[in-house]
Amino acid sequence: MLARQAASLVFRPSAFCGAALITSRQYCNQKNDRWYRELFYTQNGKPSEVLEIRDTPSQNKHADGHVKVKMLNAPITLNDIWKIEGKLATGVNASSEPLIPGDEGVGIVEEPGNSNFKRGDWVIPARSGLGTWRSFISAKSSDLIKIRNDIQPEIASCLFVSPVTAKRVLEDFVQLKEGDVVIQNGGSGLVGQTVVQLAHMMGVKVISVMRQRGEEEYGYIVERTKKDGAYIAIADDQIHTPRFRDLISDLPEPKLAIDCSGGSSATNIARLLGEGGTMVSISNASRDPVLLPTGMFISKDIKLKTFNFENWLGKTTEEERDGLVHDFSALVAQKKLKLWVEAFEMWDYRTPLTEMTLRWDRKPVFTLHNDPELE
Repeated sequence: MLARQAASLVFRPSAFCGAALITSRQYCNQKNDRWYRELFYTQNGKPSEVLEIRDTPSQNKHADGHVKVKMLNAPITLNDIWKIEGKLATGVNASSEPLIPGDEGVGIVEEPGNSNFKRGDWVIPARSGLGTWRSFISAKSSDLIKIRNDIQPEIASCLFVSPVTAKRVLEDFVQLKEGDVVIQNGGSGLVGQTVVQLAHMMGVKVISVMRQRGEEEYGYIVERTKKDGAYIAIADDQIHTPRFRDLISDLPEPKLAIDCSGGSSATNIARLLGEGGTMVSISNASRDPVLLPTGMFISKDIKLKTFNFENWLGKTTEEERDGLVHDFSALVAQKKLKLWVEAFEMWDYRTPLTEMTLRWDRKPVFTLHNDPELE
């Protein structure tokens, strides 16, 4: 077992609350609320090199119809990284103002304006592009979703994109019933964690494939993944072995494959699909193309689909969107859904941005205020 507390879902600075914690990263000189602290970049490149941090005076007024939100936490996602690197369409150009990253997060309503929110409500972004890597944001009320405030804020900051993706992929592409099998790669990520737990509630067995790591860390992740409900948790370089074939010999062939990695990993899980099976691609972490032999389509009638969160968001209703957030937060409060994250102070931003390239067993989350209570 790794030398850390496997029983805790959130690894965070001890100044944040009284829970048993493992990290001593603290920032004890937080500016008061008359100042904004924000991360920004003016050129594309490696995030740990092009990101900067600054303090700017707060504005006494914000736009009519907007809500002022004191941010508590904001996760670091692959999309955030790709935007900073210039691999997505929102890259910096010569005439750009400094850009503030961050699509997800959670904060406390400080000034509700003429919205239906109340001071003290917890809210998360309802769309990307709000720039959540800062201590305060001002947003339209329609761009915010209220979330319950009796769960850990680090978890609340991650409760939209990844859980929604997991649920929609499990329910919208294949009719799964108890005893069916799903295979996925990227099993240690937030989507993978959520897939395992939601599928377990459905009675569906999940084969969770993950990147090979050092023996100690790999053993820890396998143990955690199986406790969360995975039927099999295995490294991606083991799925061609006789041992793996023995493990799946008494299982039905998977009806659904969920791919977030692309490249050879996607090819490997697609090969294991049963006749008429479906593979849904939700991301391409490797940035490598997916190559599938034509014979798979001819002999097994394999189907390829994609899920894009932004496309889904543009087609769904506010009622459905808000209802999913309510359901996920209720599962967390009832301890039926676990998300494994680690908190880092905003001033220490280079550490998580560097560690993201080394491990993916916990989602890195910025702590943007040390105190979750309104000052």
